[in-house]
Amino acid sequence: MKNRILAVFITALILVGLGAGVCAAEYREFLQVGIKYGSNAPGEMTFSSDGGIVVYNAVTGEVLYSAAANESVNIVSDVSAYYSADKFYAQGLEKISVQPQNGQTISCGGTKYRGYILLEKEKNGLMTVLNVVNTEDYIASVLGKEMSYSWPQEALKAQAVCARNFAVCRGNSHKGYNFDVCSTTHCQVYAGIAGEHENTRKATEATKGVLATYGGKVVPLYFYATSGGKTEDVKNVWGSVHGYLKAVDDPYENPEKASRYKWSVTLTKEEIEAKLSKAGAKIGNLQNITLDEITPSGRVAKMTFVGDSNSYSVKLEKCRTILGLYSQKFTIESNESQSAASLYTTIGDMSGPFYITNGAQNFLAETFSVIDGNGNIAQINMKSTPIPADTYIINGGGYGHGVGMSQWGARGMAENGFNYTDILKHYFTGIELE
Repeated sequence: MKNRILAVFITALILVGLGAGVCAAEYREFLQVGIKYGSNAPGEMTFSSDGGIVVYNAVTGEVLYSAAANESVNIVSDVSAYYSADKFYAQGLEKISVQPQNGQTISCGGTKYRGYILLEKEKNGLMTVLNVVNTEDYIASVLGKEMSYSWPQEALKAQAVCARNFAVCRGNSHKGYNFDVCSTTHCQVYAGIAGEHENTRKATEATKGVLATYGGKVVPLYFYATSGGKTEDVKNVWGSVHGYLKAVDDPYENPEKASRYKWSVTLTKEEIEAKLSKAGAKIGNLQNITLDEITPSGRVAKMTFVGDSNSYSVKLEKCRTILGLYSQKFTIESNESQSAASLYTTIGDMSGPFYITNGAQNFLAETFSVIDGNGNIAQINMKSTPIPADTYIINGGGYGHGVGMSQWGARGMAENGFNYTDILKHYFTGIELE
């Protein structure tokens, strides 16, 4: 037991940080996951296990305390020691580990994990809480949080490979901390055993150890919810150039089901000015918004906010994040720019806006006719709904950054008979699976 503990502790976990492209990493049996750290670092934490737990000096392997089955051990940390009332007092230690006995799971602060917990002292005496876990157990949990376990197995398998590649390439992304990935959306959502399901474990096992490579090197695989019909080249989102992260058509998303396949957001002039102020942009009173560069996939690559005292331009992904939008794929309408009003039927809303045009100019009609599937013609009265002054209506499509694999697209491909290899090679140009 002691030799196994020490071997895990001294394993080098040196990886490159996040960024599209090749990473200098290889598959490893274990990952270190940051559960609590920094502003969330606790001063104490309670542990237990159905088979009992053992608390170790993480450097020497010395046993500090052995707890019986289901016995709770509340460990406190201060600047000089780790201790648990009437159980143990360990002064001057930087690291201790809390491990379940007999291969059982461990409860840490009420959440159950596989593997074991490593506690590392922070400068203020609080604890960084890490879960040292088998890579495939980690993937099975992430899979259940990043994609619905009820989705087709081939989509789940594709997601498992994405999650594995991402985790392997993600190491050292939190400077000053000794873990590979955190447990939040900053990396990938990980919830220990709560994230697992029979289907996620099945998909994980079916792809065990599989990594995607490009040009013979392991690469990070990125994913998001919905592309809105076409993915995006990484250069138009994060500014880098990588051959495997090109824009591709995405015809398999179901527009009726896919999250935010189409969306609309209404923002007032004051709301936009507040967002600009938060970003440090000083333009005075907002006068107009121009979309200056549009990518072939329909995403905004550059936009400018025009004020009465200054203008402020943003590029790439910031076109989405500065306004808190669902994607970079959008258009903007305002009272000033409205060339024809959105139209609604007298018998219920219709998606729009609808325009009648002669090719050079838009017109607004009092009525228009539709033909149903039986050849019946119905005339529908229309009314216009002009956009209020100082209001911007942003109509868009897609949910997420748009680089790499669309999760809803992966589901659609799986439902159409494609396997996980087909799915991954569709979204990631020129990759191989090893």
